[in-house]
Amino acid sequence: MEAQATHVHQSLPPLPALGQKPHYTRILTLFPGDMDTPLFCTMQIIDLNHPPFAFEALSYVWGKAKSPEHLFCDDGHLEITMNLDKALRHLRLSSMSRRLWVDAICIDQTDLAERARQVQYMRLVYKRASRTIVWLGEKQDWTETAIAFAKELVSLKADFIGNLGLSSSREPAPARDPAQTDQGRRSYAYSLLSNVFKSNQEGAEALSKLFGCEYFTRVWCIQEVVASSSSILKLADLEIDMKDLLSLLPLVLDRRGLNLEPTTLQLWRGVFEMPLIYKQLNHSPPEGSLGTMLVILTSIRDFGATDPRDRIFAILGITDEGLEPVYSITESNWLADVARKGYSWISRRINSISPALEPNRHPALIPDYNKSRREVYQEFTRYCIWKPPRLLTVLGHIQHHEDPETVLDFPSWVPRFDQCRIVSKFIPELFYAGVPTKFQMYIAETHDNPFHSSSPFSNPIEEPDILQLNGFQVDTISAATDVFTQGADETLFATLLWSQLFPHPLFPRVPGQVHQYQFSKMATDVAFLQTLCAGGMFSACSQLMNSSTQPGKTRQARLEQSQRLAAQAILRWLRDRPEIDCNDYPDLGPPPIDEFHGTSIERYQDQAISLCANRKVYRTATGILGLGPKFLKPGDCVVILFGGSFPIVLRPQGRDWILIGETYLHHDEICLGQLAAKAKSRKSQVNVMRFRIR
Repeated sequence: MEAQATHVHQSLPPLPALGQKPHYTRILTLFPGDMDTPLFCTMQIIDLNHPPFAFEALSYVWGKAKSPEHLFCDDGHLEITMNLDKALRHLRLSSMSRRLWVDAICIDQTDLAERARQVQYMRLVYKRASRTIVWLGEKQDWTETAIAFAKELVSLKADFIGNLGLSSSREPAPARDPAQTDQGRRSYAYSLLSNVFKSNQEGAEALSKLFGCEYFTRVWCIQEVVASSSSILKLADLEIDMKDLLSLLPLVLDRRGLNLEPTTLQLWRGVFEMPLIYKQLNHSPPEGSLGTMLVILTSIRDFGATDPRDRIFAILGITDEGLEPVYSITESNWLADVARKGYSWISRRINSISPALEPNRHPALIPDYNKSRREVYQEFTRYCIWKPPRLLTVLGHIQHHEDPETVLDFPSWVPRFDQCRIVSKFIPELFYAGVPTKFQMYIAETHDNPFHSSSPFSNPIEEPDILQLNGFQVDTISAATDVFTQGADETLFATLLWSQLFPHPLFPRVPGQVHQYQFSKMATDVAFLQTLCAGGMFSACSQLMNSSTQPGKTRQARLEQSQRLAAQAILRWLRDRPEIDCNDYPDLGPPPIDEFHGTSIERYQDQAISLCANRKVYRTATGILGLGPKFLKPGDCVVILFGGSFPIVLRPQGRDWILIGETYLHHDEICLGQLAAKAKSRKSQVNVMRFRIR
């Protein structure tokens, strides 16, 4: 075939200065052919607000390998990846054309401005498409088994639900015999389905492999499925409805066992379950939202993204702030909900007159590929701190892979969202170190952090690389263990860590020689074991999610419940150790009679090891026990910054500070925010100061 020039995309029409904003994109028309003939297509520009014809959208993993064959488009050709080549050949019809939207082709990837423009309304593409085709690749030896078993399970689930008189909407039923409620019968139906799943080992293995495909680890793919009105998964000529497939994820995850960390598949499970959960809770987030940006950023930490900036840009279409920008500048309560609706209406009216104004969208929430990765992450971090009620939750996402003192190209206070998770994330909803007990409109006290520096109503940021926050010093670290790494004899982990901080042995406990821990109502050895599991953080979080009465509890009640759950887990763990007499630990309370999350030795051990991994346990100069980041060292300061759920380890450097990371302190007054309340009142001897963090 005669060589052709590289295809040049026709420019999208400019946006009008006034009037409704059109959403222009290109649609590919794939000409008919068989599997082995060259690929030919043409492209046409349309307005997604008024599509002149139906089209399908393709969702797939680009892949790195280039296809040796070109896609011939109009008067030129385009290079495509091997995976896209295979997808188009399987999707191409033999006797008629097929209209598709394919991001690698329909967006001019060489034009950064156009790329940013189309990314802003990419969700609309998948919403307007007649359906989304999820391409997983060609057949392998297990794929037919996986799809056949998945279809069998979907059919059985429908039969179980139908036979038990259940609806698929999960509408709440009146209270009666628990076994006869919708929830009870649904649990019974699930147990029947789970038995079928577990009894077919070959099918279960194949389905697990299916969910192990790279597609389920890519950031953009989540948005593409969430936004779709209808989607199917294709493996060569094999097909299954995507919603049906995702409904089987609980079976796969349960088979894999307990996992204390967010995983890629848990977020995919949320794609199916979140709309049902929102309906049960009578909660009305923006359509298509899976949660707030910081929650989703936690979940996608181990997802893959070719462009690190897409860690932020790719989730705008599945988060509260990205879908409804007014969420980004208001806190969440009933009064704000009313204001939010009114402000949203005003914003839409302004935008219909002049689309360039967008008065309610922070620049951090607008895709801009002219910005560097550092600029995108830095601006987003400042936005999170600025957003009312001005909490420092975003700083909990900092997980340094290198000693921040040696890193010169990134401020220590900016999370590296492009780096994989190396530690279990502390749960901010359970602790209040920098959140005073008395309600305040704005909690964090910031300096040089305006709404956004490009606004004509804001002052420019004078020192962009310095984050300035108010807080106070708690103590100085005097001794620390080595970094705890998983893989050694994990049954001895507590003993090994204890021996690096204290001269006397942890076990056995010697009656009459038990030291009282002065910062909590317990002995030092129990306080140490509680520190290893961050005060029962995971157990308390599970109770928080499973109890409808929990949110109304006071801070004190939550802390006491958390420590009580931790004490019970520790007692179970000690009970299964033959060298220990549990009667020597009356301060742990009576033996637990409930079977909360099982009674195995692994329960406490799993929680503690998960939280301690890649962290250090330490003791401060006054004897406070803490669990902190791997790069902390003696001489570092533990501080409380107003607005932070947890204390922060900072390292002094001249007049500035390096942020080492978030830390747990086993100190009741700190956990409850009582020390922060005293500092805020200015009635105590606490010295509030400005920290310049770089």
